[in-house]
Amino acid sequence: MRMLFLILALAGGAAVAQIPPAVPEPTPPMVPTIRPPVGAASRAARNEDFARERALRAAEKAEDRADAQARQKETARKLRRMER
Repeated sequence: MRMLFLILALAGGAAVAQIPPAVPEPTPPMVPTIRPPVGAASRAARNEDFARERALRAAEKAEDRADAQARQKETARKLRRMER
């Protein structure tokens, strides 16, 4: 029995030695992945984006209004100079 086990162990060892080692899988590139939020977090993020856009539009409108008023004052000043 011992002799049979010894023969099987030696034959098995030789057979295992002939099997090539498993090829390691290539490692994925180390690139950070950004996952979009889902559920309530996505709604909150969308609401924040909309609020930010509204604030930007309001600021742009205020700037445009200020520019238009400055232009009106300038043209009124030029007209007054011409009338003199």
